[in-house]
Parts: sequence; structure tokens; C-alpha cells
Amino acid sequence: MSCLAALGSLAEIRICSVEKGDPTHGIPHGPLASVYYSLAKISGRANEILDLALTHVQLAIELNRDDFANHIAVRASILLQMGRPDAALTDYRRVVELRKDRGGTAYGEALSQCGYALLKTGQKQRGVTQMEEGLELLKSGQPSGFQVRAMRKLAEGYARSWKFSAALDLDAEAYDLALTIGAHDQIHTVERLARRLRGQPSG
Repeated sequence: MSCLAALGSLAEIRICSVEKGDPTHGIPHGPLASVYYSLAKISGRANEILDLALTHVQLAIELNRDDFANHIAVRASILLQMGRPDAALTDYRRVVELRKDRGGTAYGEALSQCGYALLKTGQKQRGVTQMEEGLELLKSGQPSGFQVRAMRKLAEGYARSWKFSAALDLDAEAYDLALTIGAHDQIHTVERLARRLRGQPSG
């Protein structure tokens, strides 16, 4: 909430000192979309907050082309959270194409997210294969929260493919990595998946 408050204050300051030719009027639509998306995942009123996130990311895409691929990726994540996997998959595929030439961990993250969307649309094998490719690229860089998230999503893919032992092993590896690098935002979701895999209440 403090992050959202800070962004709101920043938007007000920028509006007061807006320059001619600034199409965004100084409003940080991209960061606001990301914050609302994060809040929606822990809020009891997720739909309303996701609508706000989608509104801001749409404006970011329309008004600021500098961070186009990242904005499209945020929109895809919001759409997936809203229960619109087909629309999310379209956006994620676009991000894969936009980051393909760049390669490296950015491309790996795009592959992982796209693979997860494939999984959500019922294309399990293609999704798992793409998530595996993405994780390998992410592992080539520095350990990060993105890598933890990719491992957790691939573990879910293994579970949906009836590979429960592989799913548990990968989820445990993701948990250890999250602790090592201090990715506290990922620890709870990794633990929750482990409980689900073991048939325990998710809490």
C-alpha cells in the first residue's frame, strides 16, 4: 500500500509540472498497473482492482511506446488473473516475438510466461516444453524472483502432467532459491503449491 501511495503522490507532482507534449500528463501508468495487479492477488476485491490495473496498462501501451514489450507482458498477466487465458496467450506470444532477438533471461521469462498461459488453455505438453526452455534461459543469468516464479509455474505444469515427484522436487528447489535470494513475495506461493501437491489444505 505504501508503494501505491508513493506512486499516487508522484502522479500528482508530475501533473502539476506537466510539460507540453507529454501524452501521459506525468502519470506513471505502467507502475500503477503493476501495483494494482499485485494488490489484486492478495485482495478480497480482486475484480475491481484488476479493472484498474487493466485501465492503467492500456493507457501505458497507448501513450508510451518506450517499454512496449513489458507493458504487453503486464497486460497479459492481468488478463490471465482475470480468467481470460486465451487473450493472455495472444499477448504473451507477442512478447515472445518482441524479445526473441534479445535472447537471454528476458526471452526466457517470456517463454516461461507464454508456456504457463498455454498450460492454462489446456495445452499441457506444449506449455511444459516452453516453460522448460524458458527456465533454462533464466538459469543462465543471476538467480532472481523471476526464476523462482518460473520454477513454481513449471512445477504446476509437471503436476498437471501427472509428474508429481518432479513437481515436488522442483517446488522444493524453488523454495530453497527463494529463501537464498530473499524473494519473500514468492515464498508463500511456493509453500502453497507444495501443500496442494501433498494434498494438504492450502491455507
